[in-house]
Amino acid sequence: MRPGEAGGRINLMIALNLSERKELHICCGLPSLTCPAMDTSLHATLGLVLVCCLWGAWAQTKIEVTNGGIWGSWGEEESCPDKSFAIGFSLKVELPQLSGDDMALNGIRLLCSDGRTIQSDTRIEVTNGGIWGKWGEEESCPDKSFAIGFSLKVELPQLSGDDMALNGIRLLCSDGRTIQSNVGPWGSWGPVMKCPSGQRLTQFRLRVEPSQGFKDDTAADNIKFVCTGGAELRGHGRCWGKWGPQSCSCGQRGICPIATKVEAAQGKGGDMALNDVYFRCCINDLLGT
Repeated sequence: MRPGEAGGRINLMIALNLSERKELHICCGLPSLTCPAMDTSLHATLGLVLVCCLWGAWAQTKIEVTNGGIWGSWGEEESCPDKSFAIGFSLKVELPQLSGDDMALNGIRLLCSDGRTIQSDTRIEVTNGGIWGKWGEEESCPDKSFAIGFSLKVELPQLSGDDMALNGIRLLCSDGRTIQSNVGPWGSWGPVMKCPSGQRLTQFRLRVEPSQGFKDDTAADNIKFVCTGGAELRGHGRCWGKWGPQSCSCGQRGICPIATKVEAAQGKGGDMALNDVYFRCCINDLLGT
């Protein structure tokens, strides 16, 4: 296909605008190309903008609909890596609340032809986090810096007592500072683990013990990060529970903010300390390393 000829694939950017609209219609094509519309009828709650990549052409074509909702703000555009394109998608949907406010569609994730996934929201999270505790305030690496390493606050096994395991996660920023969100009161900080020179943290997975019923619960026990060059850094946490799925990747932008979900001391009953964590990608992906 030569420049100027019709033809293309949905390839590059996705951006979401959250709203309260209940319907989403997408036609995937170029101005000179006729294609059938895809009516998802998924009670959508957003506006959607995609960018097509022309085969053999040094151009991109933005495609959008006119009936998106008016509320919300646009997220950062995300792109499938060079020489790849979108071949599928998945949705993040809230089930009907029956007695409460329904949000329905909360996110769209594109599957790229190289196997990676992209989404507009800069927040990366996992699905196996614990259910107890409250989220702390987001803390971010200072402007023009990014996370290059981490350390964990871990309580050693108590043998005859209540085990809390993972109590805190601290990020090491590229300017030498450290940041942390909510932290439990038990345990001590371990050694700092760093990405290879010139790399940054970009993806993670969490090791979590599910509810044990009347037995001792520990919730989150360990974390593993992936650096932008592919190196894996495994924390010095405990071995209870199982590793969950990988989060989405921040790509070369890396991780900047962190927020942790921690259960406060219960006084009576079992304590679980850190239950879950999420990160956000650095906003400026052109920062030097």
